[in-house]
Amino acid sequence: MCGALNGPDRGRPLALFISVGLVLCIAAWATPAAAQAPPRVTATVDQGRIALYEELQLSVSLEGSYDEYQVPKMDDFQVVQEGMTQVLTGRRSSVTRNYTLRPKRAGTLQIGPARLTRGGRVVAQSDPLTITVAEPEALAPVTAAEAADLTRHANDGLFLQMATPRSVYYVGEPFPLSLEVYYQVGWQVTGADLVTSPKLDGLLVEDLRSPSRDPQVQRTRVGSTTLNHYPLVQQLATPLRAGRVLIDSATLRLGLSTGLLGASRRYTRSTEPYYIEVREVPPAGRPATFDEGNLGRFDLTASLTDDHGRTPTSVPTGQRMVMRVEVSGTGNLITVKPPRVRASDAFDVQSLPGGVEDEIVKDERGIRGKRTFQYIVTPLSPGAQVAPQVTFAFFDPASGEYVTKEALGGPLEVTGERVTGEKSAAALSGEDVRPIFGVDRARLDAGGREPLSSLPLYWGLLGLPLLGFVLVEARWRLRERDRRHPGQRASRSAHANSKKRLRAAEQAMRDHLVKDFYGQIARTLIGYLEERANIPATGMTHDEVRAAARDAGYPGELADRVIVEMENCDFARFAPHGSASERMRETLDRTSALLGELDRVSPRRRP
Repeated sequence: MCGALNGPDRGRPLALFISVGLVLCIAAWATPAAAQAPPRVTATVDQGRIALYEELQLSVSLEGSYDEYQVPKMDDFQVVQEGMTQVLTGRRSSVTRNYTLRPKRAGTLQIGPARLTRGGRVVAQSDPLTITVAEPEALAPVTAAEAADLTRHANDGLFLQMATPRSVYYVGEPFPLSLEVYYQVGWQVTGADLVTSPKLDGLLVEDLRSPSRDPQVQRTRVGSTTLNHYPLVQQLATPLRAGRVLIDSATLRLGLSTGLLGASRRYTRSTEPYYIEVREVPPAGRPATFDEGNLGRFDLTASLTDDHGRTPTSVPTGQRMVMRVEVSGTGNLITVKPPRVRASDAFDVQSLPGGVEDEIVKDERGIRGKRTFQYIVTPLSPGAQVAPQVTFAFFDPASGEYVTKEALGGPLEVTGERVTGEKSAAALSGEDVRPIFGVDRARLDAGGREPLSSLPLYWGLLGLPLLGFVLVEARWRLRERDRRHPGQRASRSAHANSKKRLRAAEQAMRDHLVKDFYGQIARTLIGYLEERANIPATGMTHDEVRAAARDAGYPGELADRVIVEMENCDFARFAPHGSASERMRETLDRTSALLGELDRVSPRRRP
């Protein structure tokens, strides 16, 4: 038998062993690797401690065979973005789910375990994660010089700056306020979200045009580093009071791409708060012709034309001429008052409504353009006269000095006979104010006596029916007048309607609708003047409303306060919302008190 093993059958066990091995290898190769690997899930975060306004990156890696993936519980976080990547290693693959999370509150927050199930049973789960979310710390204000020194951030790679051209301004002087982003060359800012608005108490802030979606990126040298920068927000600020005013910190969340593949991640940055100094316009050296609100650097031009559109050298008395005065330059053109026209017995000067030809531009350089004022000038006295002189005094914040400019005042020959100012005014209005003569007066004869008709009692008894008729007729006519002249009825209901509008403004304040609130306040003041005094304020400039209110009998100081409140509405509706509630409450109280003062005046209604 032993010899038989040494024959041809000797290789059969070896062949059988090799065959079984090959079969096992092929079976192992044909079986998916994932079926052999146990399921596994791992959750990680990029940082365990963040500030309340920052974002967190959560990654959940999934391996092995499973039926269902259960998302971890993240009730204390807002999921801002979600994505998935898959990696193939040989015949094994793993999936990573990525989440961008934003905490909803401060404190110690939990992210629950992620789970994998198969056949309805949990086969793998990750460890829960604990995240510490801290309240953001308020930044300490720095000096204006430190805030303007960009070299302190040259190596930061990404930072923000709230920029102002100067650190000292005057009450009422508008200046540009720009929120700018600086970042390393080669990077790309892909988006910006406002996290916290700056509180700019003591300033009226108006948003300028929105920067384009593809802003013009500029490069600037900061120390030894070159950075890209461009404005994210551009505003126009006007100081309301003197003292130190805080340019508060603004916090933004920026999307930033730093790699060649364009992978973007979001970062949170804040501006440094700092103080600017706001000064009162100095009383020393103030010219007598200076009016509050004339702040800037201006030029003054004036021209006089006759009814043929030519510059006159000789005119007859009573001939009306048009004097056109332009104030141009940079500064607070919105609050500029009309230039002073020197009073003279030789001329009658009447102002005309303006505003149609005004050209005012608001941009990142401030306010610039021109205001146009027009007057009707009528010569009253013949002889060699001097045309009315125009004087305009203003305060130049750049030099810190008052400037007075004058125009016209040239020679003018006036012919004809002298006319009075009253006759000139009548000519302007087209009215004939001459007295009416020739009215006959009835004479009473001292004749015979009439016993009944001469007694007062007789006439009293006779007049009783007539008096009743008159009362009925008067009541009917009052109702008919109200029907035909609703404006007079509107005058009596002006107070009630203004209260309704104030209630609408108060509701807008409770709903935090800033623009609606200031729109209601403006409509309250405009509607009151229209109903009470028939002043068409809707189609007027502020200066025209002021003049019309004074003509209607409102005191000048009260009319000025109405205009100031209307101007505040124009600015404040664009102010940042950080301190909007307090400002709206103050505006509501001021307007209510202002309406009470207006009600105590009985104005003359315009025709």
